Parts: sequence; C-alpha cells; structure tokens
Amino acid sequence: MSRTPEPRRGVSPETPLRELINRRRNPVARFFVERPAARTAVLLGLLILQSGLFAFLDYVSATQPRGWPWLLVLGLEAFQILLIVWRNRFPLGIFVTILAIDCSLVLYTEFLSPGENLTGTFSGLVAMYSVAKWKRPRTTWTLGAVAVTLVLGSGLVMLPGRSLPRDFPSLMIVTAILTVAVYVICIILGLSVRRDRLHQLDLEAWAEAHNARAQLEERARIAREMHDVVAHSLTVMIALADGARVVNRKNPERGSEVMSEVSTTGRAALADMRRVLGILKSSGEEEAPRSPLAAKEAVRELVEGFRRAGVPVVLTEEGRRLPSDPAMAQTVYRIVQESLTNVLRYARSASSVEVLISADLREVRVSVRDNGLSGQETASGRRRPAVSGAASPPHAPGAAIPGTGNGLQGLVTRAEAFGGTLTAGPCPQGGWLVEAVLPVDASRGGRKA
Repeated sequence: MSRTPEPRRGVSPETPLRELINRRRNPVARFFVERPAARTAVLLGLLILQSGLFAFLDYVSATQPRGWPWLLVLGLEAFQILLIVWRNRFPLGIFVTILAIDCSLVLYTEFLSPGENLTGTFSGLVAMYSVAKWKRPRTTWTLGAVAVTLVLGSGLVMLPGRSLPRDFPSLMIVTAILTVAVYVICIILGLSVRRDRLHQLDLEAWAEAHNARAQLEERARIAREMHDVVAHSLTVMIALADGARVVNRKNPERGSEVMSEVSTTGRAALADMRRVLGILKSSGEEEAPRSPLAAKEAVRELVEGFRRAGVPVVLTEEGRRLPSDPAMAQTVYRIVQESLTNVLRYARSASSVEVLISADLREVRVSVRDNGLSGQETASGRRRPAVSGAASPPHAPGAAIPGTGNGLQGLVTRAEAFGGTLTAGPCPQGGWLVEAVLPVDASRGGRKA
C-alpha cells in the first residue's frame, strides 16, 4: 500500500496552487514573480542604461555639435522606453506603436535630418517578447515577420547615394541573420512563458474543479451524517417518550426523569444539527459555530444514553487506542450509533446487546451483537434491513418505528472509504451481528480511492 508523502513545511491543503508552483522557483525568480513592479523597474533601468550609453558614445564621437533634432530623437526613444510600462496590458498596441516610432525615426534621420544618427533602443525586442507572451503564436510570428522586414527594409532605404564597402553583401547577410535570430529568440522565449502560463491556468482550473467536486462529496457525506443524527436522536426520544408514558402510570417521579432524558437528547440533537448545518453554509454566509466531531471517548456516553433508553448494552474495549485520524474515530462512533439505533428500532425480545471495539497495529474491528429475534420478520411484519442487525423496539412491540435501511448502507460507504468492510446479518446462535473491519494503514497513509 502506497504511503502519502509527508507535506512540506508551510504547505497545507488550503495552500493555493499558484503559491505551491511559485515555491518551486529559485529565490530570484520568486522575487520578481511576486513583484511585477520590480520587474518593470529593472527592465526600464536596463533600457535607460543601454540607450543612455549609446547616446553618450554618439555624442562624444560626433564631428559637429548636436542640436535640437538630436534631442528630438532622444525624446522619441525615451517615449519608447516609457511605453514598456504598459507592455503586458496592451502588448499588441505597444508593439505597433514602438515599431511605428522606429520607422518614423529612420525616415526622419534619412530625409529630414541627414546629419543625425540613431542611438537606438531595445524597446522593440521587449515589445516583441510581450506579444509572444500574451498573443497567439500565429499572430506573434506574423508580427515578427513584419518587424524583421521593416527593420531590414529601413537599412536598404539609407543605401542610395552612399558609398558602399566591398564586403557590403556579406555584411548585409550577417546583419539579416542576426536580426532574424534576435527576433526569433525573443518570440521563442515569449511563447515558452505563454505556454507555462496557460499550463498553470489549466492546473488551477483543474484544481478548482477538483475542489468543487470534493465539496459536493463532502456535502453528501454531511447529509449522511445528518441522517445519522436525526435518526438516532428521534429514535431515542420516541423510545424514552413511550417508556415515560408507561412508567408514569406507576411511578410519576420516574416518568419525570425519563422525560428529562427526552429533553437532554433533544438539545444534544439540536446542537448536532446546528453543527452540521453550519458546515453546509455557503462561504458568503455567516459561519455557524461548530463543535468537534465525536471521538472514541464519546462512545461510552453514547452507550450510556442507549442504556438509559432501555437497551441492555455492554461496551467492551480491547487492544490499543484508535488511530489519531479523527475521521476513523468518527466512523467508529457512527457505526456504533447506527447499530444501536437499529437495535432500538427493530430488535424484539433482546435481553443482551454487546458492543466490542478492538484495535491493534493492523486494523480496528467494531462489532455490535444482539440476541433478539433471529428470523427476518419482526412482530410488526417489517423485515430487517439487508445490511443491518435489526427488529422491532422492545418497549412497544406493536408500534414499529419507520426505517429505510439507508443508515448502515451509508456506513458501508464510510468503511469502504478506509479500505475496510462492513457486514450485517443473523448469527448462527441467534440474534443479529453488525461487524466492521477498518485497516489501520489506510487511516495513516490516506484513504483508498
């Protein structure tokens, strides 16, 4: 049987998937992923440093003083850099704007101000990366081809009227290859980030759907628990009320005590129902106070309550303590509760009811045996449920308490969730036996699917 891996420190079932994915990154990447403003600040700083360095080299190498046209070129390039701030919000618009400014600067410096030189920025490459990150691959490759064509075409526009070196063709080929390579690298990096982002979104959608399905399953489990609470409490209250009606004729004082038990049982049932309904509340409603789920210690009090209701029940505990899994303890409690409730409902002429809870290193065994009628038919003509030990109530043979047989069916599902079994049926020696076996390993290593 496979064991569930130990959870990492700081990781709980409530930890968002995005946070778990982010923890797998190195510290530097995690820092910038968690702080988009820091990414933008660093990128702007690098672009300003690159553009400023080129402008300084152009200024010190100029053979004539720089005037306002040169400052106009620097202003447009600074505007390009500023547009990078909105690259993720409007990637397509920012890319087209930067490309248009680049083309305008080439035409300006060639035809209107031939004495000026372009210092140049890498803003267009950053905008190309952003387009690849946020847009579809087809759109990205189309815009990349357009950008490469315009960049190389702008170089050809500047050729007429200039003396060309002998190695110009080879130089042009190398320039074209480098330009295409740089744009392809930017596009591939952006598409890779886009793929990872979409994959993370798919994982988050799957996790959300899985969580919603788990909530539905949990609500179904809580509904079964509500059945257990209502069926048990109402059965005990009906039994006590019927007993009080009979006892009150001979001993009014004892009848008052029995009715006090009815009141106590009703309050306990109301508290249980409030707890269960509090779990069922939606996240937008005010959360109702919840009491902790019943543990093994509550079985003794449960048995004592049935004993006061007239069931001659004896509890025996053997072996080790139950595993620390609260779901396991809750399942044991519900098995005993439902079995004793069915004894109170159906078991006729039962003079002895034995509850045995035995635990060792391998399994937990729970059995509830009564010595009531061994036949399938009760005095009221009702059949015992197919999976439960049951017959008609000992306090009023002629008044059967309605039952559907769904209680122990729900317990069968609970037992199977732990990889265990629950069986019920007549005993060869007479009476009825409900027996559950729950593997301990399943409670430690996780339930079976």
